[in-house]
Amino acid sequence: MSGEKFFRDFNNFAGNTELKENVAAIIRRGEAAHAYIIEGGQGSGKTMFAHLFAAALICEGKGKRALPCGECTACLKVERGVHPDVISVDRGDRTTLGIDTIREVRADAFILPSEAERKIYIIEDAHLMTNDAQNAFLQVLEEPPSYAVFLLTCTEPLRLLPTVRSRAPSLRLRPLTADEMEEFLLSKAGDKARRLRDSDREAWEELIAASGGMPGVALTLLDGGLEERRRERNLAVKLLCGLISGSSDALVSINPGVGNISRREDAKQLVKDMADALRDMLAVKRCDAAPLCFFANRNTAQKAAMPYTVADIARAADALDELYLSLDRNAYVTGAFAAAGAKMRRGR
Repeated sequence: MSGEKFFRDFNNFAGNTELKENVAAIIRRGEAAHAYIIEGGQGSGKTMFAHLFAAALICEGKGKRALPCGECTACLKVERGVHPDVISVDRGDRTTLGIDTIREVRADAFILPSEAERKIYIIEDAHLMTNDAQNAFLQVLEEPPSYAVFLLTCTEPLRLLPTVRSRAPSLRLRPLTADEMEEFLLSKAGDKARRLRDSDREAWEELIAASGGMPGVALTLLDGGLEERRRERNLAVKLLCGLISGSSDALVSINPGVGNISRREDAKQLVKDMADALRDMLAVKRCDAAPLCFFANRNTAQKAAMPYTVADIARAADALDELYLSLDRNAYVTGAFAAAGAKMRRGR
């Protein structure tokens, strides 16, 4: 259980203006629910948003313009990760969040707050709770103490049991637009961001595209991860086109032995990249002005899409959906990709 620093108030949290305004209004009216699911992609700022939410709930300066105020004792303690009534729960180095951890949360929830009027639990990667853990959590979620609030950060909400989802409203963090991302990077990374933007506009635009609208991802790329991410994205396009076209050596590019796929999560990310590339390929087929979510350059997207019909792309999209589900079920990685390729070529 640990704390994490956050931006001082909702106004300084990048993007998601309507969501921030709605959450602030709910808190000011005293209408906050006992649990929320905070959804968003990896790097979207879910944990930071949860800490902002927690600080806002116990902020001692609610009469001020900003929420949380970022200046009162409660806000400063949350920022430093030392407030006794804001408790972060994570899985540590384990792959799942188990029942023993959730039983500890459940027992602790019935101990009165130490300083604030509320006691807030931030459960990180809540979708990785085991079914037993989720059922244990339901026991406190169904009849929580009046002062308890549970904030569940989550990248895959459908992994949560329907009974959990039904008791916790969802707050979805959407990806930043290109303009919002540029503003965020220039504000957060200052001179480093400006140097890249001014010296290499192509790399700057590729970084923004490669971030997928996720602020955390963008900062990682700016700190030196762009070349690796570029390699991953190029691999996704190469593999996608190879599978659709029936290239005999397409699967060689994902051979675990050459280091491109070292974990199942790498394979799932590769499929997500392929799906985003495919979405752009379909967009440029249908509309010259359609916004892109994967390619930084429209000409590159058009070149990738040129050999294929709309039917080819639609068939490939269905195959990628099935491929992702099969990887989620622990299918053999290379075999799953091979089967997806066969489905993509069917009917060509």
